[in-house]
Amino acid sequence: MHPCTPEDFSDIILDKSTRYYTIKRLRETKKLRFTGFFQDGRGRPHDVYCNGWVPNKLAHEVKLTKLLLKFPFRMERGPEVDKVYRPDWTMFLPNGQVWHGEFDTGHQRGDQINRRWAVYEPLVRQCEAYRKYGGKLPPMVLVVTQRRELDRLLSRAQPYGAFMYFAFYNEIMEQPFGQVLRTVKGKLGAFPRPGN
Repeated sequence: MHPCTPEDFSDIILDKSTRYYTIKRLRETKKLRFTGFFQDGRGRPHDVYCNGWVPNKLAHEVKLTKLLLKFPFRMERGPEVDKVYRPDWTMFLPNGQVWHGEFDTGHQRGDQINRRWAVYEPLVRQCEAYRKYGGKLPPMVLVVTQRRELDRLLSRAQPYGAFMYFAFYNEIMEQPFGQVLRTVKGKLGAFPRPGN
């Protein structure tokens, strides 16, 4: 399950008072687990719920949930993702494609990024073999929140250009299936649409 705030249930429970009452009943019957508070800007903090795992960075995970709910595909998060690459999410498309993704909020230092990206080194070596036999690596999408962060990541991303894409959080939120993906060389692309 995605880490969610009560607002994330608004598509299935339209009335606000009914939504809060339903969440209260689900908590009392232990069908929904409270994991902490999330405060986005001003106002009171939002309760965060997540079954199955306890996220360690609630703000990061809640913003990522809002982004991933834009896509009608099966997702895996938390402990269910690939144990080797450990992405923030894995998206399974109906046509059999698998996409991995990371959400970078700009708080990691350069040495942390280098350690994190070291797990992708085997993929760089596999790229030649995949190209030789006509295969394709699963795409890796890095979602960033600021232009400055994109520039910083692009400077490190040349070796990963065969499978790595970049996107801005706000652009995906506005048009998830638009031309929001960028390659290392700056070419634009889009997430596959449902049914494609």
